[in-house]
Amino acid sequence: MKPANYEKFHHLSVLWADDDENVQKYAEHMIQKSCKKLHLAADGREAVQLYEKYQPDIVLMDVQMPRMSGLEAVAKIRAVNPLVPVVMITGMDDRETLLNTIRLSVEDYLIKPFSYPSLLAALDRCIDRIASRKAAKAVFPGGTTYDPFSGKLTSGDDFVKLTKKEKIFLELLLLNHTRIVTTDEISWHVWGSEAASDGSLKTLLNRLRKKIGKGAVQNHSGIGYSIVLEKN
Repeated sequence: MKPANYEKFHHLSVLWADDDENVQKYAEHMIQKSCKKLHLAADGREAVQLYEKYQPDIVLMDVQMPRMSGLEAVAKIRAVNPLVPVVMITGMDDRETLLNTIRLSVEDYLIKPFSYPSLLAALDRCIDRIASRKAAKAVFPGGTTYDPFSGKLTSGDDFVKLTKKEKIFLELLLLNHTRIVTTDEISWHVWGSEAASDGSLKTLLNRLRKKIGKGAVQNHSGIGYSIVLEKN
């Protein structure tokens, strides 16, 4: 199949990680000419290095790779940018792998062999996610605002500085503003593969509430947390 002239993809860069040379050749043939830049990685560790260096707009990640698994790599990438759209690709269709991808809040999940229309549909979801983030500015009760595109938190005329973990936590809540984010998900995103202690999470929560407002983060006992936004 010939690659489509995918115009809305031209301004975006992509990181595709897969240790299968045939998949890499497929990526080069199908999307390299359609996107702004394609970065290819042969394992999870290389994927993390390329992401940290180039900060691509979309990530496509195979689950099973040498040196570092795709799930570990995405957790590390999420620690750099929790909002980057990710599509997981795997030859497995098992419950544990699916649950792990859900914890990482991926945009889509493709099972090999997948069709070109399925790939384009996954990329469409990523593009829609990017567009919605650029357009949306979060307003919390009390008037403090956060711009996900610029990463700036504003209270009145003042900019409020967020630490790296505070920003990851806040953007995770905003990304999932229509539901409760579990403590397990928060641990995955903020602390990577290491489980966070209750004390560490409580300290982080208190610091964030001081900056965006105490009522902006709602606690759901025994489950997790959700963000509270000012109604238009």
